Amino acid sequence: MFNRITRGNAVVGGLTVTASLKQLRTVTNIADGASMVHTTTGILGGITTATLTTARTITTPTAAALIAELGSVVGTSVKFSYINLAAFVATLAGGTGVTIVGLATTAATAGQASRWEVVVTAPTTVSIYRIA
Repeated sequence: MFNRITRGNAVVGGLTVTASLKQLRTVTNIADGASMVHTTTGILGGITTATLTTARTITTPTAAALIAELGSVVGTSVKFSYINLAAFVATLAGGTGVTIVGLATTAATAGQASRWEVVVTAPTTVSIYRIA
């Protein structure tokens, strides 16, 4: 039987890597508009950008949507970055079941970035922590 990692939750037996591990990243741009929603694909891709035309709120996916991708094991996490491409404040707001912990705004400076960690905190809830 081969060793398996399923959604990052468990390793059975030893794990041997014979090649380089690479973390694949994608960049997702959120279109500017009155109702801006971050996607699970964008979060899992690792880098999100937006070119705002005024101060905006960007709402995360629901906890249910994030857990559907991450799994419901408490402590499972993923990091992502948001990069502000225009000089307007971006505020991250939690979707249903998501709690934002820490400063929710990214400064009104073009090129300003914020770093976040999404953590499954219970089988039906997620917290997103501002880490930088």
